[in-house]
Amino acid sequence: MTAGTTKVKIPKLLEIILCELVSTFSVIKS
Repeated sequence: MTAGTTKVKIPKLLEIILCELVSTFSVIKS
């Protein structure tokens, strides 16, 4: 799994984006 080391920064970015989306969704729902 050497390709995994190259795509380490992508999941971290996705995590941040997901967190922001979740918080935004929570604001819209409430």
